[in-house]
Amino acid sequence: MSDDALVRFTEHQLPREELHALMARSDGPALLRAVWHLGVLALAGTLLWRLRATVWVLPLLVAHGYVLAFIFCAFHETAHRTAFRTRWLNAALGTLAGFLTFWPYRNYRVYHWEHHRHTQDPSLDPELFFPKPASRPVYLLVLTGIPNAIRRIGDMLRLAAGRADRPWMAPAERRPLIVEARAYLAGYAVVAAASVLAGTPIALLVWIAPWMVGQAFLRPYLLAEHTGCFGCHGPEGTAGTANPGRPENSVPSFKALMMFAHNEEEVREWIRDGVTATKKKSETWKANRKAGALRMPDFGDRLSRAQIEDLVAFVMAVSGDYAPEDSLPRAGYDRAGELGCFGCHGVGGRFGRSNPKSLKGYIPSWDGGDFPDLVKDRGEFDEWVENGRTKRFESNPAAKFFLRRAVLHMPEYKRFLKSGNLDALWAYVQWLRSSRPSSPRS
Repeated sequence: MSDDALVRFTEHQLPREELHALMARSDGPALLRAVWHLGVLALAGTLLWRLRATVWVLPLLVAHGYVLAFIFCAFHETAHRTAFRTRWLNAALGTLAGFLTFWPYRNYRVYHWEHHRHTQDPSLDPELFFPKPASRPVYLLVLTGIPNAIRRIGDMLRLAAGRADRPWMAPAERRPLIVEARAYLAGYAVVAAASVLAGTPIALLVWIAPWMVGQAFLRPYLLAEHTGCFGCHGPEGTAGTANPGRPENSVPSFKALMMFAHNEEEVREWIRDGVTATKKKSETWKANRKAGALRMPDFGDRLSRAQIEDLVAFVMAVSGDYAPEDSLPRAGYDRAGELGCFGCHGVGGRFGRSNPKSLKGYIPSWDGGDFPDLVKDRGEFDEWVENGRTKRFESNPAAKFFLRRAVLHMPEYKRFLKSGNLDALWAYVQWLRSSRPSSPRS
């Protein structure tokens, strides 16, 4: 990843104290969320069972299925061991979540870590091992949860039979994965036997059926998460992934926009229709598209008009087409990139990042609506840049409280500034606020 914008972004370093604050783990919040989620699950399941002979059974089945399916979120975080500070708590909740969703905990950890090691590598990423739905009928079939159920049960039976031969299963993991699968299947056998002996369908009604129904909510979420823009166009659209079969052999980054879109309207067409009106008429483009492993989807039926406009604004900003041409604001734009300003304020200073515990929860963009409240004039702008704060905010107890409580703090750039930098930075901000569209909605 040699793209200059990406290098400037990744080389920006947070102070060690702030990085540690972001990485701090604790047990309390996760325990509270786990009790809340499992409590809602128990309540919904109890209501479903007690009202099974009433008209409420269907809405309760859907509601309970939704809560049950999204215990996958706890499953995912515990697999990363980031939910709890205490390691065994991660394993305990992860094992329970895995049992309820038919995916052994260690099995998922091995699978998911390989996904993070080889994200979007067609030959190594386990997420790409099984094909994604390529047609509407197949997509609708996925929503039923049937393919997922077959895969989950099939994987456990495969492992229980001693076949730990998937590409992501390292030799050292194979025996533990086989033992784990057999333990899970034994647990399921106990539940099934107890249900038969007791003559009750409670497990089927309160567990199996809702889990299947819940897949209609979980599957689209997971598909969208793993087939989003950055999956193909790279981090923040700055480094496209490989695309075998295409002449250029890669998905273009937004930085290479001029090769595929000549103006803002064509960017809009790519997002909305998956192709520009001009390209759509080209037989060569059609042949190249068919030959490629990855194809640009159309989002016109999946996103609102406002969401599409937000994406257009983001793509244009990343592409650099919104950079000023006049020398002084252009110098400010370049210097802001060199100082790492865009790491926190977003590309071009237009897309602020999240900032937990700050007043509004985010770092403001330079062309946003709250900028005038933070920067009254050029003097205050200089104070922010040089000192990381202003006298006005420091003298206000409420403002001072939120400034100090926020996880991320504005750095003091005074010792890094050169002659004329402040003039150039201010010129760029003024150009941005007077000449460009407002930042996308957060």
